Amino acid sequence: MLRHAFFGEFSSGPTYLMWGDAEDMTRLMEALAAASNGARAKSLNEIPDSMSVDGSAVMIEPVARDVGLWRDGRDSNLFHWQVDEECWLMFADLVEPLTRCSPRHPGHQYLDCLGENEIIVKVSCGEYPDDMKP
Repeated sequence: MLRHAFFGEFSSGPTYLMWGDAEDMTRLMEALAAASNGARAKSLNEIPDSMSVDGSAVMIEPVARDVGLWRDGRDSNLFHWQVDEECWLMFADLVEPLTRCSPRHPGHQYLDCLGENEIIVKVSCGEYPDDMKP
């Protein structure tokens, strides 16, 4: 199960973390690749076998100009992840090696096009327990 949640205080600051196993990384990579092909906006919760641990929702939204990940001003549980198609493709490429992770070979990746987002996006395979909560 691909788990995801917002952590207000994480190792490097406010972080939206997605974690799971190699199969989860494959489904995430496919969703990011679809966004690179101009797919409609969709929620992380729409990815098969995905669940929000903290009740949050992240909308994957292809846009013309990179914005990054930001929290909705009206709904604190809603996040908008807005980058262009080229950046979505880069993210899919960065997640691809994680599709081969194992308990003996865990890994993670930071997904950022701008280098200045207030909220860090981290994807992790095999590094965190299933029952982790913010």
